Amino acid sequence: MQYYGTYAAAADALGYSESTVRTWTKFDGVWPELQQLAADKRITSGEAIRLMRFDRDKALAIGEKMAGLRPRVRDRMVYLAQAYPSLALEDVADQAKKPLEIRKSLSFYPIVFEALQQAAGDWKQPVDNLVHDILTEWLQRYGYM
Repeated sequence: MQYYGTYAAAADALGYSESTVRTWTKFDGVWPELQQLAADKRITSGEAIRLMRFDRDKALAIGEKMAGLRPRVRDRMVYLAQAYPSLALEDVADQAKKPLEIRKSLSFYPIVFEALQQAAGDWKQPVDNLVHDILTEWLQRYGYM
Protein backbone atom coordinates (compact mmCIF):
# COMPACT_ATOMS: atom_id res chain seq x y z
CA MET A 1 0.00 0.00 0.00
CA GLN A 2 2.90 2.32 0.62
CA TYR A 3 3.76 2.20 -3.07
CA TYR A 4 0.27 2.93 -4.39
CA GLY A 5 -1.08 5.09 -1.59
CA THR A 6 -4.71 3.98 -1.72
CA TYR A 7 -6.61 0.75 -2.27
CA ALA A 8 -8.26 2.27 -5.34
CA ALA A 9 -4.90 3.19 -6.88
CA ALA A 10 -3.52 -0.29 -6.16
CA ALA A 11 -6.62 -1.92 -7.65
CA ASP A 12 -6.35 0.17 -10.81
CA ALA A 13 -2.65 -0.54 -11.20
CA LEU A 14 -3.00 -4.28 -10.57
CA GLY A 15 -6.18 -4.77 -12.57
CA TYR A 16 -8.22 -6.14 -9.67
CA SER A 17 -11.19 -4.82 -7.74
CA GLU A 18 -10.65 -2.67 -4.67
CA SER A 19 -12.40 -5.35 -2.61
CA THR A 20 -9.88 -7.97 -3.77
CA VAL A 21 -6.94 -5.73 -2.87
CA ARG A 22 -8.44 -5.08 0.58
CA THR A 23 -8.86 -8.84 1.11
CA TRP A 24 -5.23 -9.45 0.15
CA THR A 25 -3.98 -6.93 2.68
CA LYS A 26 -6.14 -8.44 5.42
CA PHE A 27 -4.88 -11.87 4.42
CA ASP A 28 -1.30 -10.78 5.16
CA GLY A 29 -2.21 -10.62 8.86
CA VAL A 30 -3.60 -14.17 8.95
CA TRP A 31 -1.64 -16.83 10.84
CA PRO A 32 0.68 -18.82 8.54
CA GLU A 33 -1.14 -22.10 9.23
CA LEU A 34 -4.44 -20.60 7.99
CA GLN A 35 -2.65 -19.06 5.01
CA GLN A 36 -1.36 -22.53 4.17
CA LEU A 37 -4.88 -24.03 4.35
CA ALA A 38 -5.99 -21.33 1.92
CA ALA A 39 -2.95 -21.86 -0.33
CA ASP A 40 -3.80 -25.57 -0.41
CA LYS A 41 -7.36 -24.57 -1.39
CA ARG A 42 -8.78 -26.34 1.65
CA ILE A 43 -10.45 -23.08 2.75
CA THR A 44 -10.79 -19.70 1.05
CA SER A 45 -8.77 -16.62 1.96
CA GLY A 46 -12.00 -14.99 3.17
CA GLU A 47 -12.65 -17.93 5.48
CA ALA A 48 -9.08 -17.71 6.79
CA ILE A 49 -9.69 -14.04 7.60
CA ARG A 50 -12.98 -14.88 9.35
CA LEU A 51 -11.27 -17.56 11.42
CA MET A 52 -9.00 -14.91 12.92
CA ARG A 53 -11.96 -14.06 15.22
CA PHE A 54 -11.11 -17.16 17.24
CA ASP A 55 -8.09 -18.03 19.32
CA ARG A 56 -5.33 -19.67 17.28
CA ASP A 57 -5.94 -23.29 18.34
CA LYS A 58 -9.68 -23.11 17.79
CA ALA A 59 -9.25 -21.32 14.44
CA LEU A 60 -6.87 -23.99 13.18
CA ALA A 61 -9.13 -26.79 14.38
CA ILE A 62 -12.16 -25.23 12.67
CA GLY A 63 -10.15 -24.63 9.50
CA GLU A 64 -9.09 -28.28 9.38
CA LYS A 65 -12.69 -29.43 9.92
CA MET A 66 -13.96 -27.07 7.19
CA ALA A 67 -11.61 -28.47 4.55
CA GLY A 68 -13.48 -30.27 1.81
CA LEU A 69 -16.96 -29.23 2.94
CA ARG A 70 -19.42 -27.27 0.82
CA PRO A 71 -19.25 -23.46 1.17
CA ARG A 72 -22.63 -23.21 2.94
CA VAL A 73 -21.60 -25.82 5.48
CA ARG A 74 -18.31 -24.00 6.09
CA ASP A 75 -20.20 -20.72 6.59
CA ARG A 76 -22.52 -22.41 9.09
CA MET A 77 -19.54 -23.87 10.95
CA VAL A 78 -18.00 -20.44 11.49
CA TYR A 79 -21.39 -18.98 12.47
CA LEU A 80 -22.16 -21.81 14.92
CA ALA A 81 -18.68 -21.79 16.46
CA GLN A 82 -19.02 -18.07 17.09
CA ALA A 83 -22.66 -18.11 18.25
CA TYR A 84 -22.18 -21.14 20.53
CA PRO A 85 -18.59 -20.97 21.84
CA SER A 86 -19.17 -23.71 24.43
CA LEU A 87 -20.31 -26.20 21.77
CA ALA A 88 -17.69 -28.88 21.05
CA LEU A 89 -16.13 -28.68 17.60
CA GLU A 90 -17.50 -32.10 16.62
CA ASP A 91 -21.00 -30.89 17.51
CA VAL A 92 -20.47 -27.68 15.54
CA ALA A 93 -19.46 -29.73 12.50
CA ASP A 94 -22.41 -32.12 12.92
CA GLN A 95 -24.91 -29.27 13.29
CA ALA A 96 -23.46 -27.41 10.29
CA LYS A 97 -23.80 -30.50 8.09
CA LYS A 98 -27.46 -31.06 8.94
CA PRO A 99 -29.80 -29.76 6.29
CA LEU A 100 -32.15 -27.12 7.58
CA GLU A 101 -35.49 -28.20 6.25
CA ILE A 102 -38.30 -25.91 7.27
CA ARG A 103 -40.83 -25.86 4.48
CA LYS A 104 -42.98 -22.77 4.13
CA SER A 105 -45.08 -21.55 1.25
CA LEU A 106 -44.37 -18.18 -0.24
CA SER A 107 -46.74 -16.25 -2.46
CA PHE A 108 -45.53 -13.91 -5.17
CA TYR A 109 -47.26 -11.53 -7.52
CA PRO A 110 -47.25 -13.05 -11.02
CA ILE A 111 -44.73 -10.50 -12.32
CA VAL A 112 -42.32 -11.37 -9.49
CA PHE A 113 -42.74 -15.10 -10.05
CA GLU A 114 -42.12 -14.69 -13.80
CA ALA A 115 -38.94 -12.73 -13.02
CA LEU A 116 -37.82 -15.49 -10.62
CA GLN A 117 -38.46 -18.14 -13.26
CA GLN A 118 -36.46 -16.17 -15.81
CA ALA A 119 -33.58 -15.63 -13.37
CA ALA A 120 -33.61 -19.31 -12.38
CA GLY A 121 -33.39 -20.25 -16.04
CA ASP A 122 -30.54 -17.84 -16.63
CA TRP A 123 -28.67 -19.19 -13.60
CA LYS A 124 -29.61 -22.80 -14.48
CA GLN A 125 -31.04 -23.67 -11.09
CA PRO A 126 -34.50 -24.46 -9.70
CA VAL A 127 -36.64 -21.51 -8.59
CA ASP A 128 -36.70 -22.71 -4.97
CA ASN A 129 -32.88 -22.74 -4.84
CA LEU A 130 -32.75 -19.24 -6.31
CA VAL A 131 -35.29 -17.94 -3.77
CA HIS A 132 -33.28 -19.57 -0.99
CA ASP A 133 -30.06 -17.91 -2.21
CA ILE A 134 -31.72 -14.50 -2.57
CA LEU A 135 -33.25 -14.64 0.90
CA THR A 136 -30.02 -15.88 2.47
CA GLU A 137 -27.98 -13.12 0.84
CA TRP A 138 -30.47 -10.45 1.95
CA LEU A 139 -30.54 -11.74 5.52
CA GLN A 140 -26.73 -11.81 5.65
CA ARG A 141 -26.41 -8.35 4.12
CA TYR A 142 -28.67 -6.83 6.77
CA GLY A 143 -27.11 -8.69 9.69
CA TYR A 144 -29.80 -11.24 10.43
CA MET A 145 -27.44 -14.16 9.83
